[in-house]
Amino acid sequence: MELLGLKENIKKLRELKGYTQEQMVNQLDNIKLRTYQDIENSRTRDISYTELEQIAKVLEINVSQLVGFNEKLIFNHCKAEGDNAFNCGNFTIHSAEKLYERLISDKDKYIQGLERQLDTLSKTIEKLTK
Repeated sequence: MELLGLKENIKKLRELKGYTQEQMVNQLDNIKLRTYQDIENSRTRDISYTELEQIAKVLEINVSQLVGFNEKLIFNHCKAEGDNAFNCGNFTIHSAEKLYERLISDKDKYIQGLERQLDTLSKTIEKLTK
């Protein structure tokens, strides 16, 4: 079975659930990690209906919801919980904020590493030019 956007839906829904590809594969029968990665990246054969059913079950939805998923409609199924928090299954605005903060922290560490490398290179160039 191959429907336009289906493989992208699988990836988006997995990410919204907060699952890694490894966590998905651990819950699926007879699908290895590489095969699952190929499914999400559209580098594989069509997905069988049985595989589609298994993936939908892990994502706690039915096959028609998986096939018809539209990220623009996601907040129609979310409930407000006060303090500007929305609960969408395992995904909340608070968890998105934590993810964002972690990404910013990782970026800052990366920049600091680049600055140290630049400093080391500048000192090396200075020594070589003397």
